[in-house]
Amino acid sequence: MNLQSPTFTLETVLVTASDKRMALADWLDIYASQQPRVIYIGTDSQQAAGVTKFTTVIVSYEPRHGGTYAFIRFKTRRIDALRERLLAEAWKSVELALTVAPRIPKDTKIAVHLDVNESLRFKSGKYAGDLVALVTAQGFDAEIKPKAFAASTLADALVKHY
Repeated sequence: MNLQSPTFTLETVLVTASDKRMALADWLDIYASQQPRVIYIGTDSQQAAGVTKFTTVIVSYEPRHGGTYAFIRFKTRRIDALRERLLAEAWKSVELALTVAPRIPKDTKIAVHLDVNESLRFKSGKYAGDLVALVTAQGFDAEIKPKAFAASTLADALVKHY
């Protein structure tokens, strides 16, 4: 079994919404270089036999006109601890945001979506503050459920089909 946890580069190959493969740099040139755009990045994971599967998505959204997305999937050793898995999800999203930021217009907003709840009624709730702090310390906006659609809806659906 080939386990990986990619370090994102501009050469990283993404799968587009239309199921084409494209280098991150090329996708950014086409879908994120024009204003006004908002970039949303999110990661979700799912447990499988002996591994944890991840999907990281990047969404380019033009207000009032819609947007598109691309994603990358990867597997790592199984991560049983919820805190560690949520941290891995958040860091992969931050890592992609750090790769993307220098390549897009300076005034483009980048928001990292975290698949956590604010409410302590949910297991992820006790980690929300720490994960938001991780993202904002890197200079990005952080959004959690219910606003975190890139992680909690899009990446969630894509990781389930991996």
